[in-house]
Amino acid sequence: MPLDPDLARTRLEEARIYVLLTRQLCRLDPLLVLEECLDAGADLVQVRELQLPDRELLEWVHDVRERCAKHRVPVIVNDRADIALLAGADGVHVGQTDLPPRAVRELFGKDLLVGLSIHGHHQIRESADEPVDYIGIGPVFDTETKGVEGHGAAWLKELLPEATLPAFGVGGIDLETVDDAVAAGLDRIAVSSAICGAESPRSVIDALREALA
Repeated sequence: MPLDPDLARTRLEEARIYVLLTRQLCRLDPLLVLEECLDAGADLVQVRELQLPDRELLEWVHDVRERCAKHRVPVIVNDRADIALLAGADGVHVGQTDLPPRAVRELFGKDLLVGLSIHGHHQIRESADEPVDYIGIGPVFDTETKGVEGHGAAWLKELLPEATLPAFGVGGIDLETVDDAVAAGLDRIAVSSAICGAESPRSVIDALREALA
C-alpha cells in the first residue's frame, strides 16, 4: 500500500534530495545502493527503469516500495502509471511526451503524487495549470544518463522564479556541479548516476545535502 497521502505530501514539501534509482547505473548491488540512500536520509526515490520487462519492473517496484515504506519515504515510478498503481507506489513521474498529467490524475485520483518534467519557459508556465504536485527542471548540466547537453546554471536561474510548485533540478548534478546549481537558486535536486554509480552512495548524499544547506 502507498504511504498515507498527507505524509507523502509532507515528505515532498520537505524534500531536498530525490534519488533516481536506475539499476544499470549502480556500481554496487541496487538494493544495497537503495539501503544506503535510505540510511543517508534520501527524501524521495524514483524507480527509473526504461528497459525492464513489465513483470520484472513490477516486482522491482514492489521490492523498492517495501524498503522505502520502512523509512517513510515516498516511491515514484517513472512514466509507468499502470505499474505504479499495481505496485502500490506513491506516485508517477511523466515527461512531456508521456501520458498527459490530467490522464494520469484520472487514473491515480487525488491522493497520489504526480510529477512532470520541464524543459523550458513555456512548459513551466503551463505546469501551473496542470494537476501535478512537483516539477523536474532539466537537463541542467550535461548528462551521460540520457546523453544530452545541459542548458546550464544561467538557464536554471532564469526558470526557477517562474516555478509555482516544488522544483527539482535534474541532469548532470553531482559533487562538481551542485555548487553552481545552488548558486543559481536551486534548493532541491534529483540525482541518478552520481549516487547510483558511487562506491559510497551514503557519502555522496551527505556531501550533496551539505552543499544544499
